[in-house]
Amino acid sequence: MPLGEILISQKEIGRRTKMLANEIRKHYQGSPVVFLGLLNGGLFFLADLLRNIPDPVEVECWRLKSYLGETVHSSGKVNGFEHASGHFKGNHVVVVDDILDSGLTLSEVRAHLLNIGAQSVKTCVLLDKKRASSQPVKADWVGFEIANQFVVGYGMDYNGYHRNLPDIHLFVPETAKTEHKF
Repeated sequence: MPLGEILISQKEIGRRTKMLANEIRKHYQGSPVVFLGLLNGGLFFLADLLRNIPDPVEVECWRLKSYLGETVHSSGKVNGFEHASGHFKGNHVVVVDDILDSGLTLSEVRAHLLNIGAQSVKTCVLLDKKRASSQPVKADWVGFEIANQFVVGYGMDYNGYHRNLPDIHLFVPETAKTEHKF
């Protein structure tokens, strides 16, 4: 399947992830923190971010979705909270996600965590897509700002494919083929 140009290389991602880990460590100065990874997109970023934090931390993951099927637009609804659990009451929480797009997911996750008793909730995203956000959400830590473009790789997908790419590529869905050969 033809992909667009590489927007952010694996090397750039690695450097920026290390910087973000240092900023987060400095912010919490050894206080206990629970990292909440949002799956599936945030998996690669969460793993690499945590590899750069030598302090003991708790890790939880939630699988939430607002993109369904072959679409490049959010459905407007976050699904998956019925399976969301973890040790958050009284704790500082850092929510780690691949991309801040509409803001819907991060807004709902933050509200849910505060509702169940998290002491504080901060967010760290690899990408912040510059567009008119439907929710007034601003990430506390951002890896890269990008234009309003659809991207794949490093955890981000199109209909489940391309998450495994080490770089972040621009993607034009009109060029996508539904048949995949290995």
